[in-house]
Amino acid sequence: MKTTSIVAPPPGRIKAIQTYYKGYRFRSRLEARWAVFFESMQMNFEYEPEGFELLDGTRYLPDFSLTDVSMWAEAKPMVANPAERNKANRLVMESGASCLWLIGAPAFRDYPGISLDSGELTHCDYRLDIYENGRRYYDGERRLFSCPYPPLMEFQCSDRFTRAVYESRAARFDDGAMPKPSNEPFNPSDRDLEADWNG
Repeated sequence: MKTTSIVAPPPGRIKAIQTYYKGYRFRSRLEARWAVFFESMQMNFEYEPEGFELLDGTRYLPDFSLTDVSMWAEAKPMVANPAERNKANRLVMESGASCLWLIGAPAFRDYPGISLDSGELTHCDYRLDIYENGRRYYDGERRLFSCPYPPLMEFQCSDRFTRAVYESRAARFDDGAMPKPSNEPFNPSDRDLEADWNG
């Protein structure tokens, strides 16, 4: 019997599917799932609100700005590589805002992040369940809980967090076609608008 093995293509060869949701054109379904999660959690976010040129000339466009907690967030299918981590470290140092790594789809877990504490970069895990124990944010401040304690388990989560995880997993998006023009804010490119209006 002949067996075949599946060989993964080199990085960058598979293209993510752009996804339209709630007036945003997300670069991937993964980013759109995180938008569903944030919306269900009633966490305010902006998608790709601003690009930056770091002091070394590197350009960086963070995926999300979590405006309630003054934090950047990057949605990635897998753990960030050293170059991505280095770029995020520089963004945190230069902007003063923390950066959260949203690895994979929303799940019952804590997420790694980088913050600037007393001028030093600190790497720790953050808990996204802002409704845990009836408290929205740490000590009334506008920041997430960092988690030196045991990993998060589903039975420990608030009902809202549990619902947000399941809603983000269950979300089914369009077939990639641009939605018809409406009064809802939207960020299409000029080429997308031309194709839609002339199509």
